[in-house]
Amino acid sequence: MRHSNKKKMIAKRALSVRTSPSPRSRDEDWDAEARTLLARVNVQRDDNRESYRHVDCIYRHPTTHAKLFVGNLMAARNVRLLEAENIFRVVNTQDVSSANFFEDDARFAYRRFPVSRWREAPDMGTAAGVLRFFEEGCHAWIAEQLQAGNNVLVHCLAGAHRAGTTGVSFMMREGRFTVETAIRLAKSLRPVIDPIGSLRDLLGRLARAYAAAGNPALPMASGWERAEDESPPS
Repeated sequence: MRHSNKKKMIAKRALSVRTSPSPRSRDEDWDAEARTLLARVNVQRDDNRESYRHVDCIYRHPTTHAKLFVGNLMAARNVRLLEAENIFRVVNTQDVSSANFFEDDARFAYRRFPVSRWREAPDMGTAAGVLRFFEEGCHAWIAEQLQAGNNVLVHCLAGAHRAGTTGVSFMMREGRFTVETAIRLAKSLRPVIDPIGSLRDLLGRLARAYAAAGNPALPMASGWERAEDESPPS
């Protein structure tokens, strides 16, 4: 009797293994979903990309086709690279003491957005304060430049944490993505993007602020991502 029960348990385990989705099928589901979602921000993944670039495009305007890039300090100080990508509008997310390298060049326009200092901004415990921090800080300026047909670079030191967070926030704005979706999509376009620590908290506040303002993330077409808590900021 005991031997019979053991055989049934082994068969049950085998059935469970056979019927659960394989890692490969989950990857394929993500690939299909990513292509659909990236269409919201008018870009495509480059599956043949190098492991690291100084700049990567994470958004393209739907009518002017101007691009939003996330990049590093090497890109920000390399005028030939900027010229090659037709980038003359720059958001510097480092501290205000950092250099804007081509301020004396009339072709360039800069916007400072020291995103890591977000806790010092007023009313960051409210939805209105979070939205104001992003809109007045950089979102409205980026949107205006893209609408005018100007490519924009958002940079920090590595183009990973501060610039990455800022780029993710703009993807949330334009694509109406959840935090997790926007980060995952951004990383598929620039793998080093990694909002960490308080920057991840900031993006969560932004998601909740959008929801509180009546502009929540759009529902997913498939169930690969967990639902997020989008209650108003406290």
